[in-house]
Amino acid sequence: MNVINKGEVFPQDEATTIMEKVYILVVDSYKEIYLRLNYGTYEFVKGDKSILDELEPFVLVNNYVLDHPFIAEKMIYKSYYVIDSNKNAYDLTKLEKIAMVDLKQILEENKYNNPRNNAITEEMLEIVDLL
Repeated sequence: MNVINKGEVFPQDEATTIMEKVYILVVDSYKEIYLRLNYGTYEFVKGDKSILDELEPFVLVNNYVLDHPFIAEKMIYKSYYVIDSNKNAYDLTKLEKIAMVDLKQILEENKYNNPRNNAITEEMLEIVDLL
């Protein structure tokens, strides 16, 4: 599993808060991926942590945040990314199908359609580069 650390890394036992999220790359045999469109920004499908019992993550992104130096609050946001080819497990009517060959271009174009969500798109592009 690839591990990407962002921010000023500190020992996990120093964290006051650890938030964990799971993102699912729903792909099919036709080299297509299914994405959510959330307020004009594409996102990977969000999943429950229980899916990690079935599918092994291929990437873990740790975002280390020193929130406020005066109160010494330290947070880690862990994002697990898994690939699931069982598209029947998802409500495809709420997802958009995109050809994998077009994915990077669509994400790049979408990044500018909604500037407040650039961070989400930048991380998605990092993940796509690891495929």
